[in-house]
Amino acid sequence: MPYTTPKPYIGVYVHDSEDEMLKSIARENKITRAQMARACMRAGLQIFEQNPERVLALAKVGEC
Repeated sequence: MPYTTPKPYIGVYVHDSEDEMLKSIARENKITRAQMARACMRAGLQIFEQNPERVLALAKVGEC
């Protein structure tokens, strides 16, 4: 039996409005919420490379 390493797992809590947005976009495109969330994360990483200050400001939105 080949040895495989587990895939990385990142648990994230999202606000209700963000979750609803993920649900509706995923439904429209016939994909899962997880696929949509991964796509958003990839896009965010690309934007981060271009403008880290903007992404970091968005990361702090909704902090307690």
